[in-house]
Amino acid sequence: FELCNFSSCGFSPLQTQSVTWLSHRRPTPMQALLSRIVVAPTEPEAASSPASSSVDISISSPSPASPAASLKNATNPVQIALSPDVKAEIALAVERLQFATLLGERKKAVSALQSLAQKFDASRSPGGRKSSGVEPTVEEQELGHAAVPAVLTALVSDPRDTELMEALLEFLQSIVSRAPSAALLLLEQPPESSVTAPWGMQTSLTLVQDPSPWIRGPAIALIRALQESQPSVFAKSVLECKEGLRRLLEVVEDRREHIRDAALAVLGQLTGRDKNAQQFLAFEEGFTRLFQIMEVEGLTETGASPASNVIADCLQIVNNMVRDNLMTQTLFLEMSYLESHVPRLLRLSGIDGGDEEEDPAALGRRKRVLKLGLQLVRFLVAELYEGAKESSLDEIALRDRARKSQELARIQSLVARQEALMGAVGELVCCHSDALTDLRLQALDLLRLVSEHNGGAQMILVNLYASPSGRNVLAELVNLDVGNESDESPVAAAASALLDALFEENEGARMAVLQHIQSPPPLPISASTDVTSGGYDALPPSAGRVLLDAFIVNIDFIFQCIDSADVDTLNTKLVVAWKAGHRLKNLLADSSYCKELALRVPAEYDDPQARAVAGGLFLSRCLRLLRSSEQKWSPAVQSIVFQTQLSLLLLLVRWCHGCPKAVREIVGSVTNLSVLVDSLSENLSSPSQRGASETTQLRGLIALLLGCCLEFLCEDEEDQALKIANAAGNTAVDEELGLQMTRDQLLQMISKRVGLERFTDALVQFQQSPAILACARGSKTQSSRALLAYRATYDVSDPNVGEGSSEDDEAHYLFMLYERAFTIFYREMAEQIQKRVIAIYTGVDGGSSRSSVDSGAPNAMGAYQDLIRMQDKQIHDLQRQVEELKQRGMSTFTAPSTDQTREQQLMEQLAAQRKEFEREKGVLEAKNKSLSDSVLEMETRVNGLTMAYEQLEREHQQCVSIEGGQSSHSSDVSEQLTALQAELDAEREDNRRLRSEAAASKGGATSQALREKSDAELANAHLIKQLEELRVASERKDEQLAECNQMLEALTEGQTLAKTDNERLKAQLAEALSRCGEATESEVKSVIDGLKEDKTRLERRVEELEAAARVAYEKDQQVLQQRIQEVEQARRASPPASDELENEEPQEKWSR
Repeated sequence: FELCNFSSCGFSPLQTQSVTWLSHRRPTPMQALLSRIVVAPTEPEAASSPASSSVDISISSPSPASPAASLKNATNPVQIALSPDVKAEIALAVERLQFATLLGERKKAVSALQSLAQKFDASRSPGGRKSSGVEPTVEEQELGHAAVPAVLTALVSDPRDTELMEALLEFLQSIVSRAPSAALLLLEQPPESSVTAPWGMQTSLTLVQDPSPWIRGPAIALIRALQESQPSVFAKSVLECKEGLRRLLEVVEDRREHIRDAALAVLGQLTGRDKNAQQFLAFEEGFTRLFQIMEVEGLTETGASPASNVIADCLQIVNNMVRDNLMTQTLFLEMSYLESHVPRLLRLSGIDGGDEEEDPAALGRRKRVLKLGLQLVRFLVAELYEGAKESSLDEIALRDRARKSQELARIQSLVARQEALMGAVGELVCCHSDALTDLRLQALDLLRLVSEHNGGAQMILVNLYASPSGRNVLAELVNLDVGNESDESPVAAAASALLDALFEENEGARMAVLQHIQSPPPLPISASTDVTSGGYDALPPSAGRVLLDAFIVNIDFIFQCIDSADVDTLNTKLVVAWKAGHRLKNLLADSSYCKELALRVPAEYDDPQARAVAGGLFLSRCLRLLRSSEQKWSPAVQSIVFQTQLSLLLLLVRWCHGCPKAVREIVGSVTNLSVLVDSLSENLSSPSQRGASETTQLRGLIALLLGCCLEFLCEDEEDQALKIANAAGNTAVDEELGLQMTRDQLLQMISKRVGLERFTDALVQFQQSPAILACARGSKTQSSRALLAYRATYDVSDPNVGEGSSEDDEAHYLFMLYERAFTIFYREMAEQIQKRVIAIYTGVDGGSSRSSVDSGAPNAMGAYQDLIRMQDKQIHDLQRQVEELKQRGMSTFTAPSTDQTREQQLMEQLAAQRKEFEREKGVLEAKNKSLSDSVLEMETRVNGLTMAYEQLEREHQQCVSIEGGQSSHSSDVSEQLTALQAELDAEREDNRRLRSEAAASKGGATSQALREKSDAELANAHLIKQLEELRVASERKDEQLAECNQMLEALTEGQTLAKTDNERLKAQLAEALSRCGEATESEVKSVIDGLKEDKTRLERRVEELEAAARVAYEKDQQVLQQRIQEVEQARRASPPASDELENEEPQEKWSR
């Protein structure tokens, strides 16, 4: 007996519910009669649709559809194409379900609807529906629009029969999947005017909470079908539904896998589309519930279990909740999951992923979890709406992005301080499995985001250890950076980019790498126990150690195994050594601190007992590898040796530039200086043009290194400070400085053993070599670290090599030898060195003034003699050329013309020099004027500071005088306090003596009185406690009595309401009987008799409850009065010991 039948007859909702309740209790023949009542349409409706039949009215009458659905039914042109037979068949099936009263009839009606739906599905083709993208048929759409309201009404009004409910939900799911337009009938909220019309979304979410899996399962499947049919409308409907998202979130905790997986799929798609859903789930303990599910599914300390996809699904929802949402990200950062759960999600079950390789399916599931975990952390440390243009964002999004940018440094520091998390990310970077290459790239990108523009996070990255393997992450990055395959591997390229950004922004990181060469960074605190148990290596190699090993070990191999090794092996060693030298050169560039730290590295740095002493440093070891060898090699081997020496020289030049201590290490050792001087003084000749070019380049770099020694052989700031501190007469420092080589002495050695002409020619010839000219024309951004695609770009053709030579005999350069910036640097340094030589010779150089004064004129005279000899040599060469020209029989008339031409050239040079002089003079005058202005300004500032200092002195004297007065006053106060303290001690001693005497005078009577008093107090407390218990019991009884009274009032109100409803039902039944004219008098009488019996039974039950409540109240009152009387009697019978004690206390006080 349905609600819709009475609502169509004009009954109120309350009347309809009452009749429905009665019909469920006792089926009568009247129900069958009323269920078959069909209401005729009103006159306007009949006039507007004269062709509609009574069957159509009966279909639409049970439940008022939504306006959108009625509009679809009225305006859909597809309904016109339906045949009358199909339409009648659909109407009959719906009517059968609508007017079925018995449970069996309803089940048969639902089965008929399912059979009809399958029939329409099979009629489209012999094979049925082939794909989900096929458009629904006209019959399926009509069936959906007609049957969905009736089925939804049956779900709401039918008794909870599990089998019937399951069949109804399955039918709705199938019809929604086949006709997506039918989903709107369930998703759209009914109008406010139709109070009794059920809402499909609310009903589905209510059924999801049913304890029976036979109802909950089809209900969540229906919700998922609704979401797939109409995603946008579904999201809006869930948010409008009361506690809609909360109910979906509760279903996620279901232990049944198919129900939980369906709920996770719904939430995953919902949170990926709607920002409000993300925030609601996050602030309704969504993170807590999802991570609890992950723990249940196998998230342990060793990582996530690869046996299920549930962890990945939950993690996907978490990612959706924090993606581009500042509120949810802030909430997540305030929780502890970043420290407790995320590291376990990123933990590999076996080192290097060895366990996952056995099962491809498990490896795929595990990789998905790892990717989502890395993505989760990346969302936290990346900016909002990454990659989106500002023009495509609204005002709120731009504001959130600005706030995230302001808090990004704090978030980076927070994430970087998570030791377990960073260790797990470092383990992914350090793993060597080819199957995890994409994960390694994501981990490297995450480290870049965490440390970008954050000095503290960068230092944490420098000291980071992978967990649980214990490998140094920075050492692994350096190993990837200098590896042989780094240009071909995307992981190595990403590692190189990360190191470039790290060392370019943070000088402290570069210093830390050099500091950790002999003392690796400390292990993390959590790994202190693992060191003893063997989980971590005792001392894992540091990044500095890996870098030096890659550089010096490979160079040693090249120089020692030239004859026995093949060209491919030597090329491999050269690639690693060149890249390591390039990285080491960048570490030392433009940092005096790094250069000085590198000078603390001993030559045998791998020996823990080695010490950094003069002549035994790593710098000296690199320099001594440049000793020339007279051995002849093939062109291919010779090019490898040349590039190896080139890498050493480039490193030494960069090291000595601007570092006086490194220069003193070179010039302070005879062996080191001899290597450079001998290499430059030897007359090496090569029969091939390529060999001559390589020799020219090596001599040019050695000359540059000697020039750097000449330029920076001076006192640094530390030495100057030490000299000033010991200037009071300490001669030990002067003696030590006197033993060091000066610029004059170094230039004198170069002049004697090399010759200034050869020295300057080496600088000039280097700049004119083809390799330098080719590199100077290169791009500014092209690095010499990258391997050349065509390695013959900087080769020099050798005509002496025959055409029949093999490929191994050809000389190929693996890298671009010089960067464009280095060619500019070389040109500037060459000019600076030449100016320094002239300054030393002329005595203008400040660094050589001391030596000139100490040693007198011989050094200056020797320098002038060298210049005179050079000029004499040039004059003799010119004279010899003139004699040769004369001997060749040149005509006499050509001589004047030649002299005139030469004189004209000299005049032009003189005019150019005069212009240059005037220009330099103007520049110097302008500089002198600016310096004068600066001096005046500084004098003004000094005068102002002097006056301020005098004012501060006066204020200081006043403060000192005031402080003296206060100190005298405080001394007087302290003396008074001392006297008062003495008096107080005396009074305390007297008081203590009187108390002891009074205590001795008291006898046993006092102690006995005290004992009696305590016993009386205990008895009184016990009686008070009993009284309190009785009072509480009395209050409880009063509450029970009040509840009984409330129940009695509720029953009375229910009886009154039942009487009122009875009267209304009588009137309505009489009206209904008068309209239809078919109800008999006996049936009405039977209904009225049944209502009277119910009324009598309710009155009898109310009287019984009143009598029982009255009897219980009287018994409780009697018991309570008895207990109160017992307590009063016991209280009267207690002895008045307290009164006696109170009488004795005044006597004791009077005696005191």
